[in-house]
Amino acid sequence: MRQSTIGLAISSGIFIDTGRRTGKTINKCRYRPVSCISYEYGALANTPAHLHRRDYSILLIPPYQALAGQFGNYLQPACSYGRRRPSFAKLARPKLQESPVFQHIQWPVDDQAQRLFHGRGHAWPGFEHLNIDWYAPLVLITLYAEVDESWLSELEQQLLAGLKRGRPDHAGQLSVVVQHRCRTGAPFTLLCGQLPEQLVIKEDGLSYWLHLNRSQNTGLFLDMANGRRWVRAHSDGRRVLNLFAYTCGFSLAALAGGATKVVNVDMSRAALSHGRENHRLNDHDLSRVVFEGVDIFKSFGRLKKHGPYDLLICDPPTYQKGSVDIRRDYAKLLRRLPELMVAGGDCLLCLNAPDLGEDFLLAEVAQHAPHCVLVERLANPPVFIEAQAGRGLKVLHFRYQP
Repeated sequence: MRQSTIGLAISSGIFIDTGRRTGKTINKCRYRPVSCISYEYGALANTPAHLHRRDYSILLIPPYQALAGQFGNYLQPACSYGRRRPSFAKLARPKLQESPVFQHIQWPVDDQAQRLFHGRGHAWPGFEHLNIDWYAPLVLITLYAEVDESWLSELEQQLLAGLKRGRPDHAGQLSVVVQHRCRTGAPFTLLCGQLPEQLVIKEDGLSYWLHLNRSQNTGLFLDMANGRRWVRAHSDGRRVLNLFAYTCGFSLAALAGGATKVVNVDMSRAALSHGRENHRLNDHDLSRVVFEGVDIFKSFGRLKKHGPYDLLICDPPTYQKGSVDIRRDYAKLLRRLPELMVAGGDCLLCLNAPDLGEDFLLAEVAQHAPHCVLVERLANPPVFIEAQAGRGLKVLHFRYQP
């Protein structure tokens, strides 16, 4: 999102320049400073009454704050009096090191894969377009909106400086990579260091292949770290069904926790192949792991033959054209639980739809799986702060008690 400023306060009117010459310049009028509001990367912030640079100022008035929220993506810096139009980027952008990014970043203390800054939760106004992840020795910046190249370069330098202080053992090996989720194909760009096609990352002693430049997702969802820890702690001696397995992160956790058998189900054979390589990377006994590349909703009979299961994990996508619409399809899964579960078995049911809260999942369970009793809610890692409760990942533990 580009920096934007709205309005020039003058005695006889307001000048708004949208970059399309739609405003009118009012000449021979006296400029009357009032107060200034800046709109930077989506955030409104009160600034000093004057923003002076050489012989011009940008002057704004509070009643037009609402316009910033409505038109901030499109407006160019407003005109100023004096001889030149100023560069708003140089005038009003606060120092990045003083921004919420570096006030709230979770600097790593080890090589565990983790999110360092979570802007997508909308908790830090103006940085909703930004996530930063640590995959030692690589930092991945994910952008959901275009940003100024100088801003991105400054972010890179600040991240490198902070990591060199906190992780001096990686000082000469650090890489900074950007994924542009706002662009077609979500391409990756190297800012410094190396851009490997794949990288081994660590979480709780387990190793995972991270794939860069292959697809939109890299292979491990960091917000589900506590879910994987829970599965590892509740898998000993159990048969586990992992629905929508993706790259089998839950399966690795279950095997590490002592599961006797894990059945991974996903329509994507490529994702399951990635999962198989993850198991091999950890020297797991693949005779205890099953990979089923099938449509779950058309294959309940096939899943039943591997059961019954002591633990079921369901982490579905919100929507996949032609295969999954979770508003419609969660009920289909829940109605099949009696065919799949042992009495007293555990179900870890997940929902990652921002527009569907916990109430949706609780209502679906109450209607379609009334023998499931809520036991607990799993918290997300602390860095995943949400401005509006319920819009992030929801993970609920139920017990099947027919």
